[in-house]
Amino acid sequence: MTPLAAGSVGLGLYLHDLPPGPATHRLVAQAVAAEQAGFDGVSVAEHHAGFPGYLPNPVLAATWMLEATRRLWCGPMPLLLPLRSPALVAEDLAWLDARFPGRVAAGFAPGYHADDFAAVGAGGFEERGRLYGERLTQVASTLRGEATGPAGRDRAVVARGGVPVPLVSAAGSPGAARRAARAGVGLLLDSMARADDLARVVAAYEGAGGTGPCILGRRVWVGDPPLHLFEAQLAAYRSKADAASWMQQASADLLIGGAADEVVDRVVEAAKAAHATALALRVHLPGLDPDVADDQIRRVGAQVVPAVRAALSAHVEEP
Repeated sequence: MTPLAAGSVGLGLYLHDLPPGPATHRLVAQAVAAEQAGFDGVSVAEHHAGFPGYLPNPVLAATWMLEATRRLWCGPMPLLLPLRSPALVAEDLAWLDARFPGRVAAGFAPGYHADDFAAVGAGGFEERGRLYGERLTQVASTLRGEATGPAGRDRAVVARGGVPVPLVSAAGSPGAARRAARAGVGLLLDSMARADDLARVVAAYEGAGGTGPCILGRRVWVGDPPLHLFEAQLAAYRSKADAASWMQQASADLLIGGAADEVVDRVVEAAKAAHATALALRVHLPGLDPDVADDQIRRVGAQVVPAVRAALSAHVEEP
């Protein structure tokens, strides 16, 4: 399946609390398990300064997982563009897709956490919105073959012939959605935002001429979820976000758990309410036993993904 295609179901993967070597091996093993379980793709996300579960270079990690699998799409989701050169990001993605044709996708975000900027010696935290908008446009246009000057002469970029790598931009507000539409990329809708709020984001995107994929993130659990781990994660997020952030209002009811048919119904309901075209599910929680995560990947893949994919595909195809 084309990365981020309508009706597709991806899985966000995260590092477990293990030493770096075993943690990376487990990450790759879970990508293989996700492929075997029936997911369409997997993604990894960026943070720095030891933020639990995240990676400093998701593009690098994507190479490990693409090499170990055969059909999954994979990529960073999100990559923090204000920390990176847009030309280097475009080159990395173009060459990654050259090595694994048709299996690469990427999502981007401006970042919300000052430690990420301090850890890599990057200024611009206060200007990250402006930096992000500029760099998002530059990466997207380069991968479409529209860049002029040296950035447009990279061999892997030129070889694409103007065919873009599927890209999405994190958007939690109408303004962010319009920014994505101007850049010609899709939307990455947060797993902890309410579906009715996201519907307004998607409406702003479509009103601004956006036609790309709208990927809804949702945290799921087949069975009784470990809510104490999710509550601890929410507390960690709140501690690193500013007082006005929507993260301060996030609650544990955003984790969709229960019997498989209940999970299916609630995920499909959320996707339809948000006007999403595809899904990015997540089972990982900080402190979760890796064996339990493996079991959830298998259970969600077998009991949730096929029904969700069929329902979402039918909904997207409706006139």
